[in-house]
Amino acid sequence: MALDPETLEQLLETVQRFVAERLMPLEDRVAEEDAVPLDVVEEMRNLGLFGLSVPEAYGGLGLSMAEEAQVAFLLGGTSPAFRSIIGTNNGIGSQGIVMDGTEEQKRYWLPRLASGEIVSAFCLTEPEAGSDAGSLHTSARREGDDYIIRGTKRFITNGPHAELFTVFARTDPQSKDGRGVSAFLVEADRPGISRGRRDRKMGQQGTHTCDVIFDDVPVPAANIIGGEAKLGHGFKTAMKVLDRGRLHISAVCVGVAERLIAIPAIGVVIVVMIIYFFLGMVLDSAGMMALTVPIFFPIVTALGVDPLWFGILVVRAMEVAMITPPIGITVYVMSGIAPDIPLQKIFKGIVPFVIADIFHIALLMLFPAIVLFLPNL
Repeated sequence: MALDPETLEQLLETVQRFVAERLMPLEDRVAEEDAVPLDVVEEMRNLGLFGLSVPEAYGGLGLSMAEEAQVAFLLGGTSPAFRSIIGTNNGIGSQGIVMDGTEEQKRYWLPRLASGEIVSAFCLTEPEAGSDAGSLHTSARREGDDYIIRGTKRFITNGPHAELFTVFARTDPQSKDGRGVSAFLVEADRPGISRGRRDRKMGQQGTHTCDVIFDDVPVPAANIIGGEAKLGHGFKTAMKVLDRGRLHISAVCVGVAERLIAIPAIGVVIVVMIIYFFLGMVLDSAGMMALTVPIFFPIVTALGVDPLWFGILVVRAMEVAMITPPIGITVYVMSGIAPDIPLQKIFKGIVPFVIADIFHIALLMLFPAIVLFLPNL
């Protein structure tokens, strides 16, 4: 349900002011301490930022995909750590329930996620399978009224402190693709769950990931997202959730680039003006895509169309976010790699976004070759 224009404008102004006045001044502290201050997390709860995409009926703001993209664009203007804190509750950690959950699951979990009472995590990626939901090794075997989950999940965002996991596991041991995968809601305090040490990443200090290990964890069959009627539908749930998440991340990436080109140049010369003019055109095109493609998200998902445009949008936005810092460093020469200029930390912060969606970038790079050679196969 979309907000009325006046309410949306007030929300965007509030987020923009919060980013500029509260979050940006804390970036160095977050990078040094590798943590977002708890009082800031509480402020985010009070602003309703944990429930941006959760329907109003369950305590959230109920933003449409297009409205959420505008908020994500603003959050892209500061450290990724702040958005990461609220990201899973709004996206991959809640949308499986929103899209496919039973009414009981929605009533129980969504208000707690929207308020920030609990933090969620999305357990898909594995050491052997990456994020290919159709190649998962994690298993869930039936024993009475429970499923026993066994396997390891890797690079799980908010894994170190999540209270709820959305876990994808193979319930049909005979299947070799996504049709045998189911999605489970698993409370973090269930016996058999352990967490690895926090990953040390190139950038994005303050965003926390880790391995989550499921060692014969008993989970009621009722915890399958959508109930037992959705047994074996986990792959479809994962794809729908990830498609939505790509639109969100695309808007974030354009927000990153927007902040970078706003940094004033030292000794402005004609060459610099030409570079920034070119970059401005590229940014405008990516920004237009990031803020307009989400409008079509409900239509595409309702029709069941393979949303290739979502993947293209991710690549386009990441291209912009990745080429902007090197140009900025060139303009600033050595100042660009000095700690007091934010170029290096923003550049390192964008790299994990690119790595996280490298499969889709590779696929789209191969697309022309597939088109050219397909008639010869």
